[in-house]
Amino acid sequence: MKHTEIFDSIKKGNFENVYFFCGPEEYIKNAALSALRSAILPEGMEMVNEATLSNPSADELIAAMETFPFMAERRLVIVKDLKALQQSGDDDAPAGEAKLLLDALLAAPDTACTVIWHSGKLDERKSFAKKLLQMPGAVKFEYLTGRELNAWAQKEASKRGKKIAPEALEEFLFNSGPDLQSILGSLEQLCAYVLEREVIALEDVEEVVRPSLESTVFAMIDAIMADNMPKAQKMVKNLLDAGEARYGILAMLIRQLRLMADLRVMAEARRSADEIRSALKIADFVYKKTAASAGKLSAERLLEAYRKCVEVDYMLKSGQMREQAALDRAMFLLHGLFRKSVSARR
Repeated sequence: MKHTEIFDSIKKGNFENVYFFCGPEEYIKNAALSALRSAILPEGMEMVNEATLSNPSADELIAAMETFPFMAERRLVIVKDLKALQQSGDDDAPAGEAKLLLDALLAAPDTACTVIWHSGKLDERKSFAKKLLQMPGAVKFEYLTGRELNAWAQKEASKRGKKIAPEALEEFLFNSGPDLQSILGSLEQLCAYVLEREVIALEDVEEVVRPSLESTVFAMIDAIMADNMPKAQKMVKNLLDAGEARYGILAMLIRQLRLMADLRVMAEARRSADEIRSALKIADFVYKKTAASAGKLSAERLLEAYRKCVEVDYMLKSGQMREQAALDRAMFLLHGLFRKSVSARR
């Protein structure tokens, strides 16, 4: 089920006994939970008809689901931090407590709406996760992209009596980061900055919105490609001064290289821009920036850069290298690879 579908079903009064909320977009996930709460719990009866459980046993979950609602048709049971979704290993079937939980959910009564809430990355290879994703109430809250994201941002600006100029919109969304909560925070800062002025211009965005880790790492890669290591190192310093950790910068660097490599492989296979955006689940402005950078190198060289940085990441995580040395090594490896590619093209 897509996030838009759950809001439609709630409005129509069509409820599932069990919902599985997963995916990275926490803002819409919270909005869906609020809509569900408002729809099934009578005003004033929320406290007595709602229960939040943290990693419950199967017996605790059953007890919460089977508690009869008070002056309402349904209760709301919210389940968070399930260790069954965080287990390691590659088992092919739910075992032990996970199976008991699954059996309880499959037999959930219609006097309760039970929401399994998962934050962070979901390992969809796990049997328990697979079973939950197969349920009718499974909803993956992905980051908004493309026209949907643009329309959402303009709608939020309109609520505050503002409009974002077209040339400012892409820069604003790219610098703010992918999640809506961060975008809203940046929008509030912009509204305060422009005061009574209605239109938010590009120069306002450049002045107020601090670039996200993602956008800064994009620019850092571009600087390395341009043989401007001092500029790239200054960007790293700015990120560190802003509180980012070196291992976080390295992780984002690897993520961006993977994105560039994937995009370049698909582009060389003659896939269209729409096909690439859809496959990689990226916004149009992210596609444009990534394509511009990735187009400077071959897919083979980008994959080599990605693999070398993954090797550095392994050395860091296995204790063979310290954080500062790992990030420095990754950057200089990229510098050498990119210089070799540029020289070969001349």
